[in-house]
Amino acid sequence: MLNYLQYKKGLKKTLQFEVLLKEFCTLEDEERKHSSWTLGVNHTEEQLLLQKRCVKKYPEKYLDLRKKITQEMLTIRQIAWLVGIGTVRQSCPPPSPGGPIIPVDIFESILEDHGYSPTGNITRFDYINKLIGKLTKAKSDAFKQIFNPLSWLSFILKIPFLILKQTGFNVDKIEDALWGKLFKLVFLLFLVYGLLKLGFSHDQIL
Repeated sequence: MLNYLQYKKGLKKTLQFEVLLKEFCTLEDEERKHSSWTLGVNHTEEQLLLQKRCVKKYPEKYLDLRKKITQEMLTIRQIAWLVGIGTVRQSCPPPSPGGPIIPVDIFESILEDHGYSPTGNITRFDYINKLIGKLTKAKSDAFKQIFNPLSWLSFILKIPFLILKQTGFNVDKIEDALWGKLFKLVFLLFLVYGLLKLGFSHDQIL
């Protein structure tokens, strides 16, 4: 249940972020059409100049979208990490004069792109579509697990460790340790005993 709600919330946040990004990119693309002012500048300078021109042309709307994107950036990155999608690309230097490989976050580059080559909007939307796809599947799988008795049993056995986690302990190490597994076994036996005392039959428990 918790995983289902988490994926559902993550999918909703991602779809909302997609709408914000589309509006933001539309304003920048409209201003980019008049690209004569970009001659002789690199893509980082071009991005800065483009932002200044958008602020001047669409002061309220552009700044409001920028603010919302900035506020949601970390959340979107965390959602991506949750489903195993990395948000960083490696920007390699040109053969001459060379230089170090620069890690560029796909979503942070919306506002500040410091790679050797620009991060295209098509790349950003590819990542968002990939994220939506994984969240949709994860949500569907988590929904099916709600009706799986074994998943509920697994959750119940985790309750003591979830409580312990609130005290600051590293419950992952504790849970994976031998005595952590023994504790789960004892807790399971007490659970079965409690159900028997409540009148459940062996067949019902199984």
